[in-house]
This record gives sequence, C-alpha cells and structure tokens, in this order.
Amino acid sequence: MRSKETRQELLRHAVRQVPVLLLGASCLWFLAFRAEQMDLRSAASAVRLVELEFWLIAFGATVVSYLAIGRYDGIFHRHIATSIPGKAAALSGASAVALSQTLGFGLLTGTIARWRLLPELSLKDAFKVTVSVSAAFMASWAALTSLVAFKMGVDVVIVHRLALGVLMACLLLIGAGALFPRNKLYQALSFPTVPASVALLFWTALDLAAASIVFIALFPQGTGVGVEALLPAFLIAFGMGLISGMPGGVGAFELTLMTLLPEVPAESILTAVMGFRLIYFAVPALLALISLVRPLHTRSEESALEPATRHLAFLETASDPESKLLSLSNGHLFFAQDAVIGCKTTKNCLVGFLDASRVLSREAVRHFKKCARETNRTVCFYKITEPMARHLETLGWKAIKISSEAVLDASRFHIDGPEHRNLRRKLRHAAKAGLVVTSPEHLPINDMQNVDRQWVMDHGGARGFSMGQFSPCHVQEQKVLLGWIGEQLVAFATFHRNANGYSLDLMRYTHGCPDGTMHRLIVAAIGDAKAEGLGRVSLAAVPLKPHLGMPQPLGRISHFAAKRIGATGLLQFKSAFGPTWEDRYMAAPSYASLAFSALEIVRAVHCPHTDSPNMPRFQDKVE
Repeated sequence: MRSKETRQELLRHAVRQVPVLLLGASCLWFLAFRAEQMDLRSAASAVRLVELEFWLIAFGATVVSYLAIGRYDGIFHRHIATSIPGKAAALSGASAVALSQTLGFGLLTGTIARWRLLPELSLKDAFKVTVSVSAAFMASWAALTSLVAFKMGVDVVIVHRLALGVLMACLLLIGAGALFPRNKLYQALSFPTVPASVALLFWTALDLAAASIVFIALFPQGTGVGVEALLPAFLIAFGMGLISGMPGGVGAFELTLMTLLPEVPAESILTAVMGFRLIYFAVPALLALISLVRPLHTRSEESALEPATRHLAFLETASDPESKLLSLSNGHLFFAQDAVIGCKTTKNCLVGFLDASRVLSREAVRHFKKCARETNRTVCFYKITEPMARHLETLGWKAIKISSEAVLDASRFHIDGPEHRNLRRKLRHAAKAGLVVTSPEHLPINDMQNVDRQWVMDHGGARGFSMGQFSPCHVQEQKVLLGWIGEQLVAFATFHRNANGYSLDLMRYTHGCPDGTMHRLIVAAIGDAKAEGLGRVSLAAVPLKPHLGMPQPLGRISHFAAKRIGATGLLQFKSAFGPTWEDRYMAAPSYASLAFSALEIVRAVHCPHTDSPNMPRFQDKVE
C-alpha cells in the first residue's frame, strides 16, 4: 500500500459494498431454489452446440461494447481534468469495467484497477471516476431501457414507472445544466456538460446494443422467442445484475430473465447466460488481468490553451482592442501552428472570441474543435468579421449575422455637418449643465462603485461574458473618462485600449446626470485617441441592427427583437456619432451546434458567472 491513509480509504470503500453484498446474496439464495428444478448439465452441454458463426458474431459485438465502455472514462477524466490522455483513459476504463463486472463489487474493484493502471491518478480521483462512470451508466441504462420497454411492450408496471422516473430525472438534470448551471443541486452532483451527457447516452446505447447482440446471438434457437421479447428482458436483467454487485451479476441476472420470460424453459435461459458470461465477462476479464501486470505509461499532452494573462504583449498588438477583455475575464489563447485564437468558455461551449490573428487553416480549425472535445464542450466563433465567417463557411461551418459594430476613425472625426446635428445638441445640453470631463491617473474607485451600484439597480443587473462588469482591478487597466457636476461623479465610461485603438466597454451613469453626458464622454475619448495617434475607436456592437434592405416581415421581427433587448436605444445613441457599421458573425460546425452555442452565450451574457471547472491544469511558464 502507498500509505496508511490509502489503506483506510480502501477499507471505507470495501465497507460501502456490504449492502450490495447482502442484495446479491439474497438473489443467489432465491436462485438456489430454482436450480434444484433445472438440468444444469443439459444447459452446459447446449453451450458447446452453439455454431461457430454465432460465437464470432458475439466476439465482434463484445469488442464493440468494450470500445464504447472505454469512452466513458475518457469523458469523465476530461470532466474532472485529470490530464490523463484519452487513449490511456479508455484502456484503463475498459479493463476496470471488465474486472468489476466479472469479479463483482464494482466500486471497489473498479477503483483498484484504475488506480493500478494509472499511477499518476490518486486513489481519490480513481474512486471519483469509478463512481461517476457507474452512476452515469446506470442513469443512461435506465433511460434507454425504459424507451425500449415502452416501444416493445414489456407488461411490467413497476419497470415502466421506475424507468420513466429515472428518464425524467435525467432530462431535468440535463436541462438544468443547460439553463441553470449555477443550480446548487446540479453543482453538488458535479453533473457533466450537456455535450458530455449526450455523448454518454450515445456510447451507452452502443454498448447496450452490442451486449444485446452477444446475448441474442448465443440464445438457443427453436424456443419461439423473438428479439422483441429478448431485447427488453436482457436489458432489464443486465442492469439488475450490475446493481446486485455480484460476480457476473449471478443470481439477479438469471432471476430477472426467468421472471420476464416465463414461457421460456429455464435451461435455455441458462445456456444463453453461460455463453454470455464466457465471452462477455470471462475473456475480457482475463485480458484485463494480464494488463494489470504492467501499469500504463501516460504522458499528459501539453494543452494548446493558455491563460490570456500570460500573453499581455500579444493582446497589446491585437487588431481589435476588445481582445484586452480576455486578460480581464479569465480568457484564454489557443495556439496553433498558423494562428492564435482568443477564447472564452461557458459551461458547455468553447468560444473563439473575435477574429484569429491570421486566416485559419483547416488543420488549425480541426485542432480547435479537438480542444473543445477535450473539455467536453461544443465549439463556436463569436463576434467575428465577415471575411472570417466566409472563410469558415468554405471549411464547412455554418455562419449567421448577429450584430453590427459601430467603428470610428478618430483622426477624421469632427462634429460639423448635418449628420451630427443631434450630437451637437446633446453636447450643448451637457455643457449648459456644467458637466466637466476628466481622465485622471488615480481613479476615484469609491465614487465609481457608487455610480455602478446605482446603475445596476436601475437597469436590473449587469451583463457579462463579452460585456464588461465593474471591477476596481479591471478599470485600473483601462482608459477611463469621468463626468462630474461640481464635486459629484455622475457618470463614467471605460475603454479597452491597446496599440491599435479604443473599444468601448462600460457606460455607467446616475439617473440624475444631465442629458448628453454620455455623448460628451465619448467625444472626449475620441479626442484622446486622436491625440495618442490611435485611429480606431469602437463603440461596441449593437445586436440585431435592422437593415434598410431587409424584407418587410423580417425587418419588423428584427425591429421588435431589438426593442425588447434594448438595442433600439443603443442604436440611436451610437448613430449620433456617424460611425461605420461593420457586421459581426457567429459560426459553428453545424446548425444544431450553432443554435446550442447561441443559447449558451445568451445565458452567459444575461446570467454572468465564471464556470470553467474542467479547464486544463496549466503549469506556470517563464515568458
């Protein structure tokens, strides 16, 4: 043993198996009564009469089943960020399941097997993976078995009710994960992401389908029982055998089959069970025992994702000043051979934020998608330019227009001309009220916090993700314009700033500030950018900007949606400066992932939080 604490932890895990042992012993006791009425020798002889082609079918299906089983571990190693490579995780998972299903006491034997095969894995993490895989499989098994039982008409009411209850619970948990990832129950269960949950259902379906083929292929012919009866009976019995915790599910497996198939001779059922245990349990367990002789050699792959705070020099020269948001909000940078992509994460999605530093190659996009899979997330690009969107479309991605960004050239900006009539009127109102604009080196943080607090109360909360939230640390790194009436701070505006310009972040004001206050702050920022020799000033994006060329029904819908989310007022405010409108797009590999990612981002904007529990574990590097 590695330590006294390890021995104690293993003992605790063994004690937890006592209730399972009692359940399995009870099933075995009941089966013993039935065994007196069965011809076990005849059943064993019938196993040898199974034709070779059926054994080959069963063997092939067993291989497919264990390939699917290994995927469970890969998903949960990514979920808890163990840094174990996918191939090693899959091999250890398939071996651990082969042993635990055959030897029984799944939580204990599965934990020991994973711990032995992966020396880098702590006993605690090995147990966590074992419990997670077992719970996820049983939930998926119940959901899929209930669907099969309903479809094929199993007339067992209690099975229907129990399976339906588990099915509804799974759907509710997945829905809660998508809509309310901060839900206490969801977080307490450490439920995987929605993409991971969907993957688990898929691999469980493949696993159960392959295991069913093994059993049905070895079931004696001539009994008159069709697949429509065998399939649901096997799925239910298979799950009951695993729940019992006995080696090979002995006792519970047979009793369940005999109960659900009363018209089938017990000897025929035992023949199929013996053959199934031989090829599906015994052979894989023997191979797994051999694999335990030598632990797997694992070497963690270096992640292509790195915290943006390590690369401030790169962000200082990025084409879009808004890229500085990544260093202020736990953003990351994705490094490929020919590109660098700014990234932000939600619970279920890895988001490529703004344009890449160069045109992305097909290989870089493939690696970006792989990076998302390694954290059990979907992938998309958000707020990218039209050329970038069109390039991704040539790679097979789907893109939609989501917003229009107001951009100014500070070197050419002036307030003369009829197009700025409304702006000049607003500036006169602000001047008449005695508004004074400053941009001090030392910020009045307490006064700014008071303004932000009042603004949040008046507007029902601050948004997040791609929209900044007030933080004393963050604003110290930004360009800040303050609006004063006498000694009272009534408004402020902050801008992301780098070597290529400004990008508007926060606009905060009190309900008593004079008309035209924010217009005056923006004009002052444009003047400062011009004085610094910076040409680009972005007033940020307006979602769903209606276009004059839109068809009438689409234009009305767009106008209504823009009004509902407050875009109409922003559009009017920013239009006063006479900006150039640049379309922004969102892209994803498919329309389904595009819709899912859009919902994720909307939720992250309106319900801001930091939820990246399974991001790669980074090691500090010397720049």
